[in-house]
Amino acid sequence: MKNYLSTIKDNIVYHNDMNKFVFKNFNEVDFNLFFTICFFAKEQRNNGELISLSFNVLKRFIPNERNKKRFYGNIVEFARKLNSLSTEEYNIDEDGYRKFSINSFFEQIEVDEKNEILSFRISKKSLYLIYEVFQRYTIFDMKDFCEIKGKYTKNLFRLLKQWEGSGKFQINYESFLVLFDIPKSYTAFFIEDKVIKPSIDLLNGKNSKNKVYFANLQYEKIKDKHSKGQGGKIKELIFTFKPNA
Repeated sequence: MKNYLSTIKDNIVYHNDMNKFVFKNFNEVDFNLFFTICFFAKEQRNNGELISLSFNVLKRFIPNERNKKRFYGNIVEFARKLNSLSTEEYNIDEDGYRKFSINSFFEQIEVDEKNEILSFRISKKSLYLIYEVFQRYTIFDMKDFCEIKGKYTKNLFRLLKQWEGSGKFQINYESFLVLFDIPKSYTAFFIEDKVIKPSIDLLNGKNSKNKVYFANLQYEKIKDKHSKGQGGKIKELIFTFKPNA
């Protein structure tokens, strides 16, 4: 295995279909761990064989947890979240019959406390999400991603990266709520004030390093004026920023 610290600066590339995953109950650390796993899967390119990562690699993301038993518990909980990752497909054939399928991202996940190793095998149907990037792909610097604070900001960062050539990302509001795993108890005002605006501020450069990830990033709400409620129900969100020339 390559030394983690020497490779983390590299870019990670994956198929845009991965942006359709709902990362249920993921927190900031979980996102860092997941894309680290994808990074090593891309590097090793092992065609579905078992990949192993030492706890020393993972400790970069949980540096304050020095108790080995609790650390193991943290990784097990993370593995449970990984196990829930899947894509769903709905199709209707020419005769009008419906077909529904679910594909799990991981085929196998193991957490070995004695040897301090997390092992995983990505299902063969999901390997294309990381490897097959010849048509459409998302690319970002792993170091940038890991340095970004907040799970919602990380989510917006990776989704905007897909559209950095055009500088415009438009999404149905209900899809936004699902992809960002927004709790149902959050009101539209709370989401705007505590999720969208802080994320935009951080990506615009109001972060600890004053780093601008997307210049002139802003958003617009498109409302359905025929729906009930003050001003109408939010139908879409449009994020715009300076395209990457």
